[in-house]
Amino acid sequence: MVPRCQVEGCHVALVNAKEYHRRHRVCDKHSKAPKAVVLGLEQRFCQQCSRFHVVSEFDDSKRSCRRRLAGHNERRRKSSHLSVTRNSRQGCALSLLSSGSSSENWLSHHADFSTRCSAALRELIAENRAALITRQQQLVYDRDWPHVVPHHDAAVEEEEEDFEDLQQQQQPPEPNYFPQQHMFPQT
Repeated sequence: MVPRCQVEGCHVALVNAKEYHRRHRVCDKHSKAPKAVVLGLEQRFCQQCSRFHVVSEFDDSKRSCRRRLAGHNERRRKSSHLSVTRNSRQGCALSLLSSGSSSENWLSHHADFSTRCSAALRELIAENRAALITRQQQLVYDRDWPHVVPHHDAAVEEEEEDFEDLQQQQQPPEPNYFPQQHMFPQT
């Protein structure tokens, strides 16, 4: 089967494309495009996630989704003090939801934290839905496109036979080497 770009209306064959583009089924043009229609939705390819997200998950013309940029920025800002605070007794959930605030004033920003939790949860749900839709699309694509049967190589056949032999050799031995004897004979 010839891999093709998954963007609707793009029929670019990815045979001579980079491995990255073949693996993620996106041509070079659409991997950098500000928007493309995938699964009927305007989406953009995220360079961090290596998949398409709806355009609303990006800031301006950025090529990485907001969630991944937040994680990237947090790692850049992280100081040794924040690392110590994270492992402290009060250890609050900073990860992707972090605004960089210290644990001392974390409780005073409870409402803000709740809002960030809700936003992060919505983003994760949207991401899971998009991943599910992508998997479903791949299943339909695989089912509807005729598959090219690859050339059967003798070396591959030999490897398969070797693997089967190895599996048979690794079977556990019989559990009882001695005839079964009862400690208390039945009368």
